[in-house]
Amino acid sequence: MLSTNEADIKPPAFPLTVAINGAVTDFYFDYFMKKHFPPGYAFIITSGHRTKEKNKEVGGAANSAHMHNLARDFVVTKDGKALNQTEYQNFYKNYIQDSWNGYSYTSGKHIHVNLSRKIGIAANLLAFSVFGILGVNMFSKLTKRKKS
Repeated sequence: MLSTNEADIKPPAFPLTVAINGAVTDFYFDYFMKKHFPPGYAFIITSGHRTKEKNKEVGGAANSAHMHNLARDFVVTKDGKALNQTEYQNFYKNYIQDSWNGYSYTSGKHIHVNLSRKIGIAANLLAFSVFGILGVNMFSKLTKRKKS
C-alpha cells in the first residue's frame, strides 16, 4: 500500500523523479521569490538536492526533503549586506513562515524551505509513465522491424 505519511516517503531512486521534483521546487521557489521578496532583498541558495551521503555529512534530517530534491536553503541579503539577527527573524516571520509547507530558520545561518514529499509520489507516477511510454514505443519499433 502507498503511504502518504511524509515521514514514510523514501527518497526517490529514479533520476527522473529527482529531476521532476527539482523542476517543481525550482519553479515554485522562483515564483515565490519574484512575488514575495521585497525590493532591495536578494537571496543566495546554499543547498538544494543532496545525496544520502552528503545529507549525512552535513547533519541533515534522516528523511530530509533535500534528498527528495524538494528543499532549498538560502541566505538573505538586503542592499548587498547580510542581515542581522533581528532582520533575519523579521524577514522569516513576514515572508516565509506562512507560505511554505515546511520551513525552518537557523539563527542567521540560513532559511530552509521545502515542498511536500507527496509531490514525489506524483513525480514517481510521472516518471513511471514516461518510462512506460518509451518502453511501449521502443517495443513497437522493434516489432515493426522484425516484421519487415
